[in-house]
Amino acid sequence: MAECEPFTISKRTIEKALTDNGLVPDSEYSSKAAIAKTAVEVLSRFLSLRSESEGSFSQGFDKEGLKARIKALAEIAGIDASSYISQVTISDGSKLW
Repeated sequence: MAECEPFTISKRTIEKALTDNGLVPDSEYSSKAAIAKTAVEVLSRFLSLRSESEGSFSQGFDKEGLKARIKALAEIAGIDASSYISQVTISDGSKLW
């Protein structure tokens, strides 16, 4: 899926995401908004990673660049990007004792 470039996404992940969003992986291009929403869902998974490696392949992630790409795709899809890029923070509650 070109919308996910330059990130390398497995074919199985793309096919599942497309199917989950009611799109047929091998069919012709249908809805720009639906494709963008699918890309947002796939790319948001990478926000929890710094990098990944498998065999001789590796790739690093620029979180700010990834967030910007997700925001741009979310705008195309007509969805709120904040639910995909917000991060849960855990704070130290020891000062409350």
